[in-house]
Amino acid sequence: MRRAFIAITLMGASLYTSAGELADFAVKQAHAKSFTGCDAAIKKTHEFATGGDIRVNVMSFDETPNSLTMTSTWGTKGDSLYGKTVFTKVGKKCVYDSIVIITSPKTCFAYAQDNPAFSYVAEAADYLWFKNAGGINMQLAPVSNGCIAVFNPNGIM
Repeated sequence: MRRAFIAITLMGASLYTSAGELADFAVKQAHAKSFTGCDAAIKKTHEFATGGDIRVNVMSFDETPNSLTMTSTWGTKGDSLYGKTVFTKVGKKCVYDSIVIITSPKTCFAYAQDNPAFSYVAEAADYLWFKNAGGINMQLAPVSNGCIAVFNPNGIM
C-alpha cells in the first residue's frame, strides 16, 4: 500500500523554471490521462507558475471521464503556492474550479495592502474575507511566520 501511494504521489512530478514550461507540462499530464478539451483552462490556472520546486499530480476516474483533478505546488521556501483544480468538460466548454493557497512571509495586513484590487468584506473566525470586482474571494489568515492567503478562482472556457 505504501509503495502504491508513493508511486501515485510522485507521478507527474517534475522541475520547471518558467510558467510556460509548467503549463505545457500540466497539459501533457492531463493528456496522459486521456483528458483533452481543457488545455486553455489548464494553461490559465498555471499562467503564473514559476520557481525552482514545482510539482504536478493529476487524478481521474474511469466513472467520470469528463472530469480531472490537478494538484500543483510551486514557488520558493516561505513564498509558495498550492493549487487544486477540478476541470470538467461540458460539451465544448471547460468549467474549472480552483482552490489556491499561498504562503507568504508578510503579515496579512501587508499582504492585503499589496493586493489593492481586493476590498475588505468581513472577518470570520481566523479569516479576513476580501473580494475583487471580478468576484474572486480572498481569505487571509495570520500564522506565526506570516500569512496564508486562500483564493477560489473559477471560470468557463
